[in-house]
Amino acid sequence: MTSKRRMLGVDDDSEIRQTLEVVLSALGFEVVGAWDGEHGLALHRQRPVDLLIVDLMMPSMDGFSMLKELDQEGQDEHPPSIVITGQPGEWQEEVASQLGVRHFIRKPF
Repeated sequence: MTSKRRMLGVDDDSEIRQTLEVVLSALGFEVVGAWDGEHGLALHRQRPVDLLIVDLMMPSMDGFSMLKELDQEGQDEHPPSIVITGQPGEWQEEVASQLGVRHFIRKPF
């Protein structure tokens, strides 16, 4: 028996987290949610995930800070990452891609 792939959705908006859970659970993922980067890092450190979906703008620790922290911990610790944001910009995409982000999804989605 194979285990489900584990996905972590990090967003301060509970509706976004809930939407990610509904959609990705239907696709066979085990979905966990975090309300900011600090909470997301803690969950990932407890049990690494296979996919990270993270908002850029959050209180306490934003998505950029979370991605930088993961990057500093080493490539084997950094899961494939997708950024969701309501305020996209070229500089954001460039910085995020340097931190291992594979795709951007613009809000609302």
